[in-house]
Amino acid sequence: MTTSAITDLLHLDDIALKQQVVAARKTLFELRCKRATRQLDKSHLFRQTRVKLARLLTIQRQRNQGTPSPLHPPIRSYGHQRTAWHRRQRQDG
Repeated sequence: MTTSAITDLLHLDDIALKQQVVAARKTLFELRCKRATRQLDKSHLFRQTRVKLARLLTIQRQRNQGTPSPLHPPIRSYGHQRTAWHRRQRQDG
């Protein structure tokens, strides 16, 4: 999936995002049924659909938690572990 396709997913509203999730799950179910009956010719669709579903669910989860989008990731904070390490370094040397 290209970067523009990912940004297109990010710009979907909540209702359209939920519809995309349902459609991806339905497609994945149909692919599983085809694989079980040995009618599946294009096995690469499995991975593509799973990855797309994972991206959609990630975007949905981030919106529910209120975290920023992957386009603007948060600055990582190491919290107490880093300060404790620095304290130990000061004491040791």
